[in-house]
Amino acid sequence: MSKKLLFILVTVMVLLLAIVIWLFLKVSDTGSTVASPASPYSAVYLSTGEIYFGKLSWFPRPKLSNVWFLQRSSGGANQPGLNLLPFKSVIWGPESELYLNSKDIVFWTKIRADSQIIPLMNQGSVNPNPSPAPTQPK
Repeated sequence: MSKKLLFILVTVMVLLLAIVIWLFLKVSDTGSTVASPASPYSAVYLSTGEIYFGKLSWFPRPKLSNVWFLQRSSGGANQPGLNLLPFKSVIWGPESELYLNSKDIVFWTKIRADSQIIPLMNQGSVNPNPSPAPTQPK
C-alpha cells in the first residue's frame, strides 16, 4: 500500500470511531425514562453538600453555565428555608460559569421541564421571600 492510501484509510477509521463514540454518548444521554421532557438544566450535588443548577457540559471537564445555587436561610416560621440565587450575585462577583472537580460530584440529574425552578432561572428572579440584606453599622 502506498503511504497516501494508508493515511486516507487511517483517517477514515478514526473518523468512523469518533462518530460511533459520539452516537453512543448521545444515545446513552437521551435514554431517560422520565415521562416529562428534560430541560437544558441539570442539578449537581457536590460532596460539600452544595447543590448547583445550570447547563452542564462534560468536555473537557465538568462545567456549569448559567449557574444558580441554593442558599440556606434561617428565616422565621413563615419564610422558606432556601433561596435560589444566581451564582454571579455572590459578593466576589464571579462569572456565571463554574468548573467542577469530577471527584467532588456525588450525583447529577437533568431537571424536568415542569420543575418549579425552571421559571425562576429563566426569568432571572430569585425566591419571592429572600432573606433581608445585612445592614451596615453607622
